[in-house]
Amino acid sequence: MIGMKRILSFFLTGLTLLGFFSCGRSPSLPPVREGEGVIECAYPAVKPDFDAAYREADLVALVRISDWLGEDTEAHATFYSAEIVRTYKGEAQSPIRLIQDGDSGATAAGYPLFTAGNKMLLFLKKAEAEEEGTFWIYGSDTTVLDAVKLRKVTFFLPRDTEFGLSVKYCQNWMDGSGMKAVLSELLKRSDPLLDGDSRSFAFDEQDLSERMKTLGTGS
Repeated sequence: MIGMKRILSFFLTGLTLLGFFSCGRSPSLPPVREGEGVIECAYPAVKPDFDAAYREADLVALVRISDWLGEDTEAHATFYSAEIVRTYKGEAQSPIRLIQDGDSGATAAGYPLFTAGNKMLLFLKKAEAEEEGTFWIYGSDTTVLDAVKLRKVTFFLPRDTEFGLSVKYCQNWMDGSGMKAVLSELLKRSDPLLDGDSRSFAFDEQDLSERMKTLGTGS
């Protein structure tokens, strides 16, 4: 296991450096990741489960944060440029402009500001009052699934336990598979502010993609 962790550490570091510096510039980062103040995120009236989040979203996509664009301190909102890696529902031109609850002055508990390199499966709604191509996260922090890759397989780790519990017909790789330690370590190495040990669910992309296809047909 120690040997595997060393290999994973080297692999992740190499990918990060290659992605950020091969284009000849450093990404724009938020001033801080966690604000001194605490806010409540903007949630729907009813907390969405996985099926509801998929059905309500205008765009469901695996995205990678590329740059911090700025913040609106009055609205406690932060803006990013995010590349679309894969789309599971809807259409949008990459990169999109992404809005996250929170800013450098105040963030929600356990919900640090995103930073360059974060990869997540997100359920997104069009921000009608903003410029074209701007989206906000439906369900805010409760519907975010962080993405890690192991042996060419992408795994999605929900931040919210109840949301993970609502995913139907997909194998949970955190439950009795012997993968929990490896996936938790991968997540922590991808972003030190993400607590991999607290995650209870992990789903592979193929399973989750098939589930979303089924939801897309109305089943």
